[in-house]
Amino acid sequence: MRLLILIGVFMITGCASIDRPNMSDFNIPEDNQFTYKVRDSLEYDEENRLAWLGMFLEENNMCSNGYVVDNRREIKNGSSWISKKVYIVYKGHCKEVEKN
Repeated sequence: MRLLILIGVFMITGCASIDRPNMSDFNIPEDNQFTYKVRDSLEYDEENRLAWLGMFLEENNMCSNGYVVDNRREIKNGSSWISKKVYIVYKGHCKEVEKN
């Protein structure tokens, strides 16, 4: 049983590494600010999306002191339930280093 659980975890992790670049877009409009757009999916929840955001920030050497999401909104694209896609857009900034 443990083996099946481990296999499931590895399969999900493997899919996430493939899906992240295909389902999301990361931009840096200004220093210490970011815009992150990701397609909503039944397979991935808010925790996954924020983990992906953390990966993008780390890959771009940003926000080593943490970050703040200033705005989160959903954008619906398409008019029917078959073609409707929902994107979630996060806009935020890096936390400033605290001065003692």
